[in-house]
Amino acid sequence: MEVQEPQSTSKPLNFERSFTQFSPETVEQTGTSKARHLLGEAVKSMDEAQLETMVAQCEYLIDCWLDDYERKVFNGKTLSEMVK
Repeated sequence: MEVQEPQSTSKPLNFERSFTQFSPETVEQTGTSKARHLLGEAVKSMDEAQLETMVAQCEYLIDCWLDDYERKVFNGKTLSEMVK
């Protein structure tokens, strides 16, 4: 008798599902290779260090903007602060 591992019945998060529909590449493809693919000619002249810096700065700005938005919506708290 062969034992089968249980299959996951949970659905992916809405964000992950939307992300994979919008961007059909594998989710594991991240960092500079993904940035180069998405931005194309705009980053062709950048070396890896410059592109990594730009990606990090964009991620930081997005995190800050999202935190600011959450604080406006949830009376001064972010979602992670509300969960604690």
